[in-house]
Amino acid sequence: MHVPKSLDWLQRRATANWRCLPNCQIVGAQKAGTSSLYHYLTQHPNIHKSYSKEVHYFDGGLAPDVNSLDLGINWYRAHFPLRAAVKEGDICLDATPLYLFNPQVAKRIYECIPNTKIIILLRNPVERAISHYFLIKRHGLEDLSIEQALVQEEKRLSQAYANNDFKDPAFRLYSYQARGLYLEQIKLYQQYFNDSQILILNSEYLFENPKNALEQVFSFLAVDSDYHVPDLKSQNVGKNRKKVAPEIYEKLTSTFEKPNLLLYGRIKKTFDW
Repeated sequence: MHVPKSLDWLQRRATANWRCLPNCQIVGAQKAGTSSLYHYLTQHPNIHKSYSKEVHYFDGGLAPDVNSLDLGINWYRAHFPLRAAVKEGDICLDATPLYLFNPQVAKRIYECIPNTKIIILLRNPVERAISHYFLIKRHGLEDLSIEQALVQEEKRLSQAYANNDFKDPAFRLYSYQARGLYLEQIKLYQQYFNDSQILILNSEYLFENPKNALEQVFSFLAVDSDYHVPDLKSQNVGKNRKKVAPEIYEKLTSTFEKPNLLLYGRIKKTFDW
């Protein structure tokens, strides 16, 4: 029998005390393939979906007048399966890409679920920034050209940073270049979680070698790494991307050149960016 979503949610809230907290977080980066990775992983019989893919608990949520943290831990639990339906060693997954960029989140996750595992999916920051721009454009929330948006980004984000207001819509919407400065974001997670709890994966590798990449992820999660994922279709692929001038690529490549080198030194990996 089909259960209406609203009734299903009421049932989940009523049974929240008997539900799991997640033991793995895909924390980002945005437009780096997190929707695809979530889709692939949740086909594994030992990995369980959340009620909605992006729960947005630890970042406070997207609603400007509601802080999801104020809704309480049982609101968060309601997104996950009943403990009776989860076997020992199974994974319950929260995949919210804003968790990487919001500097308050790593500490919040640690204080709530210190033993959780963290998956960080990184994409070439040049391509990520351009993809992010066209995502916001697609939703009708960006009036500037990409050239203007990149120039205006620091000004647009200044109020959010000055006020430590990371629910400011500008922080989420217009952070095209800032989100690609991965090093400082990763440092915050390394401050709270040990290396064995963190997997950093290159999204280009995921899409070029999905079988090998997923074996690596399954091994990290200590589930059957030989499982064959039947549907490897990419998810959440933008349809409105247009050709971008070479000058934009040059500007972004220059912006990220030094930060990328510092990132490689920190994580002891080199990506072809």
